[in-house]
Amino acid sequence: MKKIYSKKSGCILLLLILVSVSRVNAASRQYAPLAASDFNLTINNDVQVSDRILEFDISLLNVNTLNSFELATVQAGILVNNAIYNGGVITVTMVPGSSQLVNPPLSILFDQVTNAIKVTPKSGPGAGTGTILSTIGSGTKVCRVRITNTNAFTASTRANLTFNFTTVPYPTKVAQYITGTNTQLACDATNCYSTAANVVLNVPPTPFAVSGSGSYCQGTAGIPVGLSNSEAGVIYTLYNGATALTPTVAGTGFTISFGDQFAGTYTVRGSNFGGTQDMTANAVITETPSLVAGVSIVSDQNNVCAGTAVTLTATPTNGGTAPSYQWYNGTTTVGTNSPTYFYTPANGDLISVVMTSNATPCLTGSPVTSNVVTLNVNPLLVARVSIVSDQNNVCAGTAVTLTATPTNGGTTPSYQWYNGTTAVGINSPTYFYTPANGDLISVVMTSNATPCLTGSPVTSNMVTMNVNALVPAGVSILSDANNVCDGTTVVFTATPVGGGSSPAYQWYKGSTPVGTNSPTYSYIPADGDAISVTMTSNSLCASGSPVTSNPVSLIVNPVIAASISISVSANPVNTGIPVTFTATPIGGGTSPVYQWYNGSTQVGTNLNTFTYTPSDGDVISTIMTSDAPCITGSPATSNQITMSVSIGTSVDQNKISLSVYSRDKNIYVDCSQHAKQIYIYNTLGTIVMMENNVTGLKEFNLNNYPVAYYYVRIVTEFNVFTRKILLK
Repeated sequence: MKKIYSKKSGCILLLLILVSVSRVNAASRQYAPLAASDFNLTINNDVQVSDRILEFDISLLNVNTLNSFELATVQAGILVNNAIYNGGVITVTMVPGSSQLVNPPLSILFDQVTNAIKVTPKSGPGAGTGTILSTIGSGTKVCRVRITNTNAFTASTRANLTFNFTTVPYPTKVAQYITGTNTQLACDATNCYSTAANVVLNVPPTPFAVSGSGSYCQGTAGIPVGLSNSEAGVIYTLYNGATALTPTVAGTGFTISFGDQFAGTYTVRGSNFGGTQDMTANAVITETPSLVAGVSIVSDQNNVCAGTAVTLTATPTNGGTAPSYQWYNGTTTVGTNSPTYFYTPANGDLISVVMTSNATPCLTGSPVTSNVVTLNVNPLLVARVSIVSDQNNVCAGTAVTLTATPTNGGTTPSYQWYNGTTAVGINSPTYFYTPANGDLISVVMTSNATPCLTGSPVTSNMVTMNVNALVPAGVSILSDANNVCDGTTVVFTATPVGGGSSPAYQWYKGSTPVGTNSPTYSYIPADGDAISVTMTSNSLCASGSPVTSNPVSLIVNPVIAASISISVSANPVNTGIPVTFTATPIGGGTSPVYQWYNGSTQVGTNLNTFTYTPSDGDVISTIMTSDAPCITGSPATSNQITMSVSIGTSVDQNKISLSVYSRDKNIYVDCSQHAKQIYIYNTLGTIVMMENNVTGLKEFNLNNYPVAYYYVRIVTEFNVFTRKILLK
């Protein structure tokens, strides 16, 4: 909070300050504000905008950083040096938008009679709403003032802007809100003063010396042109002769440069609000032509034969007194530091040279690479010739053609054919004739190829002619069996004559193709089949091929199933009566073999009949072995015959009474003596019923058996009786 002083106290304080200020220099008095005011009101930042416009700022600074300063109003009376008018009329305005106050000034006027600028404020905005002054730099800008003259300002004069504190022509005042009260503060030269540069108006530029004369090499950036010194606010223009160059350069107060310039005579002219001034001296620049280094090479020969050496020579341009050389084959360094390079090339070599010049001055393009010489090296054309026959290993009487294939023969090679050492044929790449076995054919070829031919004339390889005699073709066939049984497989084999390494076969049954391409044919024939084969020879020189064999006719016998049956002359028979068995064979052949059996005991002889005296129960059969060629089932076993032998109906020595009969499909046996066993057989000898220990009448029920003859066998202690009876 600022202290409020009474007018009396303020006067005493002002007096004390003035006394103390008198002890310091004027500059110190300008910047030492009164303690009671805590502000500085300054004129600052003056700039001449044009030859007739000058601008400056009015600013208020709070110099007490501990307390804020709320501005109520500020007005300013500023005196102007009338020497600047130059007969013109002055107007003063505020630069729009330049004020930083809550209430910018109400108006700005100029009184040319009193040479005073009057900045009139608006009424205070009221406590609490006034502008708070800045404590930084020049403070808060009251406004920027623009002085405009109708004529250019008088040259070399200054505006000498100062605050006025008297009522006339217009006083400078500052008011502050202190504890809410609009309080007028003391203003004088100690707190209201100018810090402006007080620029000299419309001063012509000072002449300075132009620099930059010299020479440069063609193709470089040139030489820089400059000025030995410069002034701020002056625009400097560079001239090449009478031509103004751009861009212009603004003065800095130090040396300036217009950059690199090419050949010409250069001057500089400075311009500002005070006029235009030519600078002293000039810069004369010349251009020295460049020495462009170059080199070319040639070969003393090209398109050479393999093994031929060549010399390449370099011709320099601007090489200086002692150029150096580096030769290259492709990217490989070769040769020596010499303008020539001697060597034996390979086809496709790429020769160049890099020349380094020592020419002066303004040498450019060094080191420089020459043109590239591509060397064409032709291989040696080695003459060769080879021959082939269109066929060899031929049959007698066959003509052949031998063809020569030249290598590097040129456009019109010539030929001489030979059979052994004998000249044959004509001048032709082919030789057609009918050879004899063992002929030795070759050719000598003479080439006309270019360039670099070697080895001509040249002799070909030798072809040995193989001539084969003609071979008659033939074939015969043979079967592994004939006169066979039906179903037997027969294999035919062909025997070729002159068939070659792989003869082909086509078998036939009659006229029908059968079998496969084979020297054998296997199949199951039918009676009367006629088999033959046609053979096609692959012998190189076969004649009469294909050829057909002799036919083979097949005999096939039917297959017969062997069997045999036997019969007997009588059965049953009485004891002691001989009987004869007779065998009847089927498929027995011309001399069948017989073996007779009684049970499992061999009996009889190798005859188709067997005679003997049977015993009751004998079982007779025979086995026949056939000698027929196509028989199955041999040996064959006959049927069996069981013999029934009895003593009739008489009673034995012990007076046995026996009766056998049939009724109602029953068989009755009535035996007066004890019987150990009673058997009932069918005619096949199979027991169908049996009973042990029978005495008296015994009934056998055969209802489940067919009506037929059956045999009844009775075994007693002393006798065996057999009876044949028809089941009724």
